[in-house]
Amino acid sequence: MIADRLESEETSVTVSELARNVAALIRRAEAGEEIIITRDGSPVAVIAPHFKPNGAALIALFEEYGPDPQWAELIEESRELMWGGR
Repeated sequence: MIADRLESEETSVTVSELARNVAALIRRAEAGEEIIITRDGSPVAVIAPHFKPNGAALIALFEEYGPDPQWAELIEESRELMWGGR
């Protein structure tokens, strides 16, 4: 039954179930869930939340690891190689 599958941690539905319940499955994706679509027991597609990059992942990396002290030096070296120092 679709309701049982929608409550599981990893949602997997058949193409037929998708056709019958598309609006409910889209709402689940909007809420952050990935839904795997299967045909004959094999995964064929995924309905997933739309990713809107906002820099949060990069900020989290800097907060966890701090800036790389060699990064600015590598950028400057690359600039020299590519643009002759411009």
